[in-house]
Amino acid sequence: MTMKNLLSTLLLFCTFLLSAQDLSTLIQTEMENNNIPGLAVGMVKDGALVWQGTFGYADIENNIPVSEDTPFMLASVSKHFVYCAAMIAIEQGHINSLDDPINQYLPWTLTHPLFPNSVITLRMLLNHVAGIQDNWDVMPYLDNDNQTQALGDYLEDYLLPSGSIYNQNLNFYTETIGTTYHYSNIGYALAGYVIEVATGAETFGQYCQEHIFERLCMSQSSFFFDDLEEEEIAIPYSFSNSTFNAIGHYSYNDYPSGRLRSSLRDMANYAITLLEEGTMDDITILQASNTNFLVNGHSGGDQGVATILDFNQATKEGVIVLSNTGGNINNIINLLRDNLDQYSATQEDELPCHNSTTSTTFIETTKEDPFASPNPSSESIFIKPSFKADRLRIYSTIGVLIADLSIKNDNTLVDISSYEKGVYLLQLSNNHKSQSQLIIKE
Repeated sequence: MTMKNLLSTLLLFCTFLLSAQDLSTLIQTEMENNNIPGLAVGMVKDGALVWQGTFGYADIENNIPVSEDTPFMLASVSKHFVYCAAMIAIEQGHINSLDDPINQYLPWTLTHPLFPNSVITLRMLLNHVAGIQDNWDVMPYLDNDNQTQALGDYLEDYLLPSGSIYNQNLNFYTETIGTTYHYSNIGYALAGYVIEVATGAETFGQYCQEHIFERLCMSQSSFFFDDLEEEEIAIPYSFSNSTFNAIGHYSYNDYPSGRLRSSLRDMANYAITLLEEGTMDDITILQASNTNFLVNGHSGGDQGVATILDFNQATKEGVIVLSNTGGNINNIINLLRDNLDQYSATQEDELPCHNSTTSTTFIETTKEDPFASPNPSSESIFIKPSFKADRLRIYSTIGVLIADLSIKNDNTLVDISSYEKGVYLLQLSNNHKSQSQLIIKE
């Protein structure tokens, strides 16, 4: 490299560094102005997370800072995943189309009390035109997930005349359904339940876990609090009398509408996948034709929560903002949007799933004794985990995923008789731990 080129490169680097420092300073100023205790932000572009910033505290009392792996409650950004799950269920053949009557799938029959002859479809629910009203008197905030009802039981109580919290006047709108827009959390919860029933999943949250979160290495994401490490989750705060006050973690029955918790890293993987038309690296969760509706983004707000997943489909760019207070984040969103053109994917992306054969960038790796035997093997291998694993992935030597299997007990027999001869990488994992082993197929 010539001296002139070297000086140009150094100048460009210094300009980039100065811009990043300026942006961080501006964001911190907005945090102070809007009383935001903790914040994780990122900009997605060219199939990568091109800039990220983490500021403040996930837990003020215990002095725990926000990191890129801190799960934040997403509030209504959760609804994005309901729509995504619906499209995946359609591609898998569990649901015929968004225009199917939901009674085709429900174990009970839902009739709108004011429009009994009108058919309610999944599309109506997802577009907030199904005439289902949020009756906040029977949508309580609860201390934990254990206090909630099963999703189907709660919705049956809410939507059927025989239900204990049914109210024709407060649970339903009087305007004609199918055309009149009314934002509806219960409507989205019902859409999640339709997906749960149609796919045969144990829960809607488990369906997302298997077909979105696990596939995109979103190990810090779940609709269920107990799936995550409590000390890592950002605590929601309010601000009054010049003091941050911990609201604490909470739950509610209509969980698909807003109870997803996720981290900046995880949300970046999700955003990249949608902007790249359903595929990230060699992982495809949706056909390209089914991603157009998803790149509209979504915002979220709840007690101690303000979030956004924002997209520019034309330029394939995205902005992510996660915060643990209800403060105003609009100026922060605008700062990220305005600075996107200064950044590009100029270096290898270190996000989980990217350029990695094991998808364990930020998962603890164990070094226990081999868990697969016999080795070598020609027919089958016996898997005996040394920790509570729930997933076995098998990769070729060039990193191609060969198999992705659920481990439901301590001893599992895996048939490899159809595999070509060679060396394979086996990976056992759960949300927080992994163990790898090479095995030879004779």
